[in-house]
Parts: sequence; C-alpha cells; structure tokens
Amino acid sequence: MRLFGLVTFSILLLPRALDSLSAQTTPGGMSPGGIRRGGGMRHGGGEGMRGAPKAADPVILDGPPAPAQMTQLVDLNDAQLPQYDSLYQAFMNQTQSERDSARAAQRLMETAFQGGDREAARERGSSLRDLTNDLGKQQKAFDDRLKDLLTKDQRNAYEDWRDQQRKFAEDQQRERWQRRGGEGRPPGA
Repeated sequence: MRLFGLVTFSILLLPRALDSLSAQTTPGGMSPGGIRRGGGMRHGGGEGMRGAPKAADPVILDGPPAPAQMTQLVDLNDAQLPQYDSLYQAFMNQTQSERDSARAAQRLMETAFQGGDREAARERGSSLRDLTNDLGKQQKAFDDRLKDLLTKDQRNAYEDWRDQQRKFAEDQQRERWQRRGGEGRPPGA
C-alpha cells in the first residue's frame, strides 16, 4: 500500500508542486510540465479537494484484478474464468513494459525532486503523464472488452470495485496532505 500511495503522490502531486514553484507558462496558460494555471491537469486530469488534483486511478499502474481476485469480486463462472484469464494475461503482457517504464519514471522524478533538480523532475513528470495517459487508454479498451464477457450485475460489481479503488486512493492522498499540514491541498499548490 505504501508504494501505491507514493506512486499516486508522484504522478499527480509532484508535477503540480513543481509547477507551483515555477512561474513559467506557455500560451494558453499551460506550464512546461502540462499543468494549467488555475488548477487541473490537461489530458483528462480533474480536480478535487479544494483545487488539488484527483488521485490517479490505481488500476492504471497496477492493472486489473488478477483472475482469482476477479472471480471473488464478480463471481466469474466456469466458462468466464478461462476467457478472463486469457484477456488478463494478454493485457498484462502487452502493457508490462509501459507499467515498468512508468514506475521507473516515477522513481527518477522523485529522486530528481528530492535532489532539488526541478527541471529533471518536470521532464520525468511529463514522461510519466504520457505513459499513464497511454496506459489509461489501454485500460479503457480492456474494460470495454469485459462488457462482452461479464453480465450486467458483474459489470456493476467491477465498476463498484473500481470506484472503491479510486476513493481509497483519494482518501490516502488527502491523509498525506493533511499530515503535511495542508488542509486538503498539497504543499506549494
């Protein structure tokens, strides 16, 4: 869980914090790091918690539930399990290198930020955003393929699980900010 929290923090907070430290903007109010002045990330990032960015969907970096977990979540039947297993394995194999690259970019961004190299951290943050945007599109395509496999009740159970994962990430993010003395906002935002 700590790694998940660190990843979520790094994906969304560090680029915003870095942007807050820099007064540079490009035409249209975008900073070089991709943050729109006045709040919110481009490429679909939203806002929550008094102007702070929403926590990232944890499934984007971690992937969908493994077959055993999915069986518990939505009660896959004997015919569905091998089909889901095949979809899951293919998807995870297809996206593994991007997920690994995203985690590496996150670590490099964090290291650069901690070392005071804001420009390097901003570059890593841009790379990380590109990777997570692409992973998000691939995750959406995976979820769309599940529509043909799952019943309506199973799809609803899966979406409920996804919503719980997002809410948990947002709660963890809010707690981290509050421990740092913020009131729902990251330092420097």
